[in-house]
Amino acid sequence: MFAILLSAGPIAVLAHGFAGTGSTITGLLMAAPIAALLLLARWREFRPDICDVLFVLFCCGIALSFAVNGVAAPKEAALLGLSLAAYPAVRVSSRCGQVPQAFVVVTGAIVAVGAVVTLVALLGQWNDHHGKPLVFDEYDAAPAQFTTALGLLLLALACTELNWRRTAWISILAAVPLAIFAASMVRYSFIVIVVALLAAMLVAKAGQRKFIAVIVCVTIASVALGAVVRSSTTLRFAKLAEAALGFQVAEPGNDESPAPPVSPPASALPAPAASGRVATEAAPPVPAPPPSQASCPSIDPDNSIIIRQQLYKDAFALLPEAGLTGLGLDGFPQRSCLKGFQVHNSILQAIIEFGWPAGIFLILLLYHAMGTRMVSLARINREARFVLCSLVFTLMLSMAHGRISRDLALFLFLGYAAKLRSSALDIEEQAWVFGDGPIRTIPAPGVGARLNAA
Repeated sequence: MFAILLSAGPIAVLAHGFAGTGSTITGLLMAAPIAALLLLARWREFRPDICDVLFVLFCCGIALSFAVNGVAAPKEAALLGLSLAAYPAVRVSSRCGQVPQAFVVVTGAIVAVGAVVTLVALLGQWNDHHGKPLVFDEYDAAPAQFTTALGLLLLALACTELNWRRTAWISILAAVPLAIFAASMVRYSFIVIVVALLAAMLVAKAGQRKFIAVIVCVTIASVALGAVVRSSTTLRFAKLAEAALGFQVAEPGNDESPAPPVSPPASALPAPAASGRVATEAAPPVPAPPPSQASCPSIDPDNSIIIRQQLYKDAFALLPEAGLTGLGLDGFPQRSCLKGFQVHNSILQAIIEFGWPAGIFLILLLYHAMGTRMVSLARINREARFVLCSLVFTLMLSMAHGRISRDLALFLFLGYAAKLRSSALDIEEQAWVFGDGPIRTIPAPGVGARLNAA
């Protein structure tokens, strides 16, 4: 169930491509595991944590915003409800003390199939101007979703007990999908994967760090190989990045001058990614309102960096107007120069659309879930190590690709972190008696105190 929740997006893309399923199946992929986790919950073991209080306050801020602004986007409101429900569903689930093996197996299978279908699309669209292959001739966001699943898989494996043989197998098996997704022009997700793996290396035991370092090096080398294999497209994307960052001056009469501003493609299949985002169906560019206003310049539709720069400018300009209840869910796209585009930053979106109190509660929730207490647990427990590094991973993704109504993975790992924080004493006692590993029964109550006395 845990793997299905985190990979709902990739599974939905594959189900739609192979079986022609629609949004109903996507909704079931999210709702069914959440309902099952809540039904199997161990409510008697629930011990409140400061993260729980902050989450409830954040939800209250959202409810207040809905009460004041109404619900203008019912579909997004439903997705937001499912994403928020992931927090309590995982919060009251049972602990296993290590990375779930079922998660590794299921996610590994999804990544393998995703790599194959992406490779088929890539070979058929190698020189396509768009650069990103349309998986099943529809979804250019699919490679990024599969990459997100691959990132979580690598983190899960990096938080297991590694040796040279296991590390070699992980590196060999991961190299191929890494190169395929890199050739598909997935970019930022690889930066996030490397940063999260480095975080895992920092909190891992000294003897495990060299193995994680090997995985990091293989990841970088595989991504570089994928970029080199498709060098012409890579260079074109690099030029777009240079133009966005101001390192390149456009020449008059250049055939690759920025195109007219566009609105985002229409969403056909709501397929939330591992981070809770939704894959969009590729469609012809739709002209946005004329850029007659000084604050709404012409935007190159192929340059995602320039698009985000404009979205962030609009977001910071709207922050003073957020007030106590914000603009309402999906209020930002109606006020941005790029109509229909979300801000692509979950924290900024929370402040703008739900108000400053809700945004502050979310920031405080993130701070406590990833704070010193969680870092201490990650140093002595594999399960906590995986959760902390996954929080780094999903938070970084949400800062560049996030949409709060589809950030299911972020709220899932926030709930997971709260569960581990509330069990900190048990985790520390288990680690002191048995070391890092699965949960085992302590010989007798208070064994730690008696051993100390001895």
